[in-house]
Amino acid sequence: MAATTQRNRKYNNMDGVLQTILKTHISLSDEEVKKSNAILHEILEQIINKIKEIDPMFAQIYSHFLYGGSFYDGLKIIHPDEYDIHILLNLPSKAQNKVIVSNVPGFVHVQFMYNLAEIFTGNLKGFEKLVSKNKFLESSKLRQWMEKLFQKALNSLPKNGSKYSIQTSHGTFGVSLKKTGPAFTMHIETNDFPIDVDLVPCFIMNDSQWPNKDFRLNPFPTSNPNFYIVPKQPKGMSVPNDHYWLVNLQVQERQLIRGCLHLKPAIKLLKKMKLYLKHDKIASYYIKTVGLWTVDEHQNDSTFYQSSLSYVFMTLLKKYHDYLSKKCIPYYWNKHYNLIKQVNPNAVDNIKNKIAKIIKEVEEKVDQDPFVIAKYLITEEEVIALRIRRLAIGGSS
Repeated sequence: MAATTQRNRKYNNMDGVLQTILKTHISLSDEEVKKSNAILHEILEQIINKIKEIDPMFAQIYSHFLYGGSFYDGLKIIHPDEYDIHILLNLPSKAQNKVIVSNVPGFVHVQFMYNLAEIFTGNLKGFEKLVSKNKFLESSKLRQWMEKLFQKALNSLPKNGSKYSIQTSHGTFGVSLKKTGPAFTMHIETNDFPIDVDLVPCFIMNDSQWPNKDFRLNPFPTSNPNFYIVPKQPKGMSVPNDHYWLVNLQVQERQLIRGCLHLKPAIKLLKKMKLYLKHDKIASYYIKTVGLWTVDEHQNDSTFYQSSLSYVFMTLLKKYHDYLSKKCIPYYWNKHYNLIKQVNPNAVDNIKNKIAKIIKEVEEKVDQDPFVIAKYLITEEEVIALRIRRLAIGGSS
């Protein structure tokens, strides 16, 4: 208990500053979130219902859509203007398949066992077109098929200029599609701010297909037995190969960080720092992964999350620096997959050096200056306003 109290106090002087930044510069407006979610939900429901009418096979294998990424995890910062939506599909039960762990860490192949043309009849006729001659499920074919279906659904709607018009209970909105790498993005024009939605088709896999070699076991086999596979190819491949699928375990990740008190706010602060410092080469998911490894490291330390926000944040920041020093942020579910392997080493060094400078400055000045961390999270003008605000309510200046 004495050790816990001591570590709580180490950065205690800047705790109030971090809490205020979270509330005033990071937390989302409940009204904005509610409105954006409602608009998006209605638009997606309309489009998906049209796709079901257009394509019987989609109607047969479609399960539901799931809010992925930062929104799903409760880690979104700034505005509710970017979404990841997973379009969840079921593999036809008639076709037996096996998940094969690939030679690229974090990725798998899915191979079917029988002649698919003989199995897929009726509404499922055509599914074999998503499969290669040697019976592997092909990622690019799924993406192309889904993109065509969404475009067909939009083509059935009235058009206003370059946008398709969709009526909802919140008004009429202009919608368009654009290609963005492995996903395709739906752009929605609203009166407040535009919303970009990355649409990612995924297949649902059950617990009996959980990848074994080098992958972690499912920590929640009863409550969350399933996982998803995403049609994404590994980066840096000299020859494209459509047989690769990325394993997605966002449901399990959400459960891992649930209830970890100050962990979510600390991850949000680190994401805000990444955004403010323009460290664009580091994806938000990499920051979340640092948080997942922190959960792993402290799984037997029930007092850690009772520590102050500032202590948990600094623990995360130092762990982030350690990974950058090794030029490796390992994927939580398969540590052999280095998430930053394809990031330019010089860029990694620059980010590492900046983080090292921040850590050093905090260690040296936090006792005298509770705002020492603020200039790496918000603008100079915002820091001044924050000082005035805290002074007015009786906080440290």
